[in-house]
Amino acid sequence: MASVEPPAVEPAAEPAPGPSEGAAPGIRDLYRAVWDAVRGSVARRHLVIAAEITLVALWFVLRTRYGVESRPYLAWTVVAAVVALVSPTSGLVLLLATSPFYEPVSISRALGPRNILVGILGIGVILRLALGGWREIPRSRTLALGAVVAALTAVSAIHTLRDFDGVFGPHAVQMWLATIGGAMIVLLVAVWVARTGDVRPIVAAVIGCAIASVLSLIELAQPGSISRGSLAWIGLWKDFGARVTGIIPAPNAVATMLIVPACLALAATVQLRGRRRVAAIVATVPIAAAAVLTLSRSAIGGLYVTFVLFISRLRRRTAWVLLFVGVAVAVVSLPLFIQFRAGVQGVFETRSPLDWILGADEARVTAWGAAVRMWADAPLIGHGFLSYKALADMYGDVRLGSPHNEVLRLFAEEGLIGGVALIAFIISLVRELGRRRDWIGTGLLGGAISYWFAAMFNNPLLFIQVSAIAFGLLGFGLGRPQTAPVPMSSTPSSGATTAG
Repeated sequence: MASVEPPAVEPAAEPAPGPSEGAAPGIRDLYRAVWDAVRGSVARRHLVIAAEITLVALWFVLRTRYGVESRPYLAWTVVAAVVALVSPTSGLVLLLATSPFYEPVSISRALGPRNILVGILGIGVILRLALGGWREIPRSRTLALGAVVAALTAVSAIHTLRDFDGVFGPHAVQMWLATIGGAMIVLLVAVWVARTGDVRPIVAAVIGCAIASVLSLIELAQPGSISRGSLAWIGLWKDFGARVTGIIPAPNAVATMLIVPACLALAATVQLRGRRRVAAIVATVPIAAAAVLTLSRSAIGGLYVTFVLFISRLRRRTAWVLLFVGVAVAVVSLPLFIQFRAGVQGVFETRSPLDWILGADEARVTAWGAAVRMWADAPLIGHGFLSYKALADMYGDVRLGSPHNEVLRLFAEEGLIGGVALIAFIISLVRELGRRRDWIGTGLLGGAISYWFAAMFNNPLLFIQVSAIAFGLLGFGLGRPQTAPVPMSSTPSSGATTAG
């Protein structure tokens, strides 16, 4: 019998070996996976940055064409709030990029759209912490003390709500979010965002301050060129002579807002290389110039302190010599400086040097005395948040309405507990920033010292413009990764471009 051979069957093509077949992945598979991950991250990052730039540009257009109570502007605020809730990183970018510019309150006597954005940012981060994010946030004693200060002042606001009339009490509660409460919320958000190493909010703050400084310097050189044009909305213009003002209607407040970004940008010019260094120099020049031309003693002294800190990293003995020389020069030249500043403001009088000093700070000294007397009347828990504004004339301050010293203000309003908590917060902040040994850390340390030095003679916490910039940058200093040697130029992780 003839044998029948089975029909020939062509063998099926073997699938390419891969991890699913049990074959060990090769080096090419590793490179391909890394490339895909990097490409996806870059694409998402570019998209996020483009969206943030678009929203900031749209904000400028809307502020130029519409008022803050208009529907288009309110719509932008709603979109920004949603963005902040979804991604605190992007929300912080929007806040810091727009904060250097004046925005009037429009929701109530105390609150405007910017305050709402701060509150939404705080809610977004607190929700993340409650859902397990507390394991990721950097451990910081300063942040914990900031939470204590926020809680004490919030309870004190309830104290004011209970003890004062039905108009001032609710106003004080709202002012908590607009002042110290908002500042501590921004600090928390900045620490949370900085843990990833993402520098977008910091870059946005520096660029915003640089633009605001350039416009302010143009107005100083050509009065009316900005304040009477289409960009008049960037400031609330008052005549302080040859002193930079407008973006905040007080030169000292402008100086306090600009001093921290000026110190940070100055540090970046030392630490960065190549095009990034050029960009840092371009930003530093107008910010530092505007800060100095406010003719604020705290701004000039703060920049000098930062310079001494830079020198101390190279030659400690030289730094000490420069510090003592600077203090001596400041003491000797103070009467001349005050007389010069009075002259550029159009005040020409002939007085002795001592009269010039006492005359320039007479109102402050009176306010300090009033704050001390208020504290003596209620030493433990104070009179309630914002109570100085309502009670100042009873204690001898009939002119300023604020004690022009943030520490004394907390002693007067929150008593011994609040005042000591704020002092502990300041000391902890300086110590934590002092542990960072790179140039950026040194710059932020100088900025922190300068800010709180200014806060001993003014009340910067009353301005959310100042608080957003200062506490946003200082929070970055507290939260940025220890392992990042060059934080301003490091590549952020892909997670930084998502939900924050």
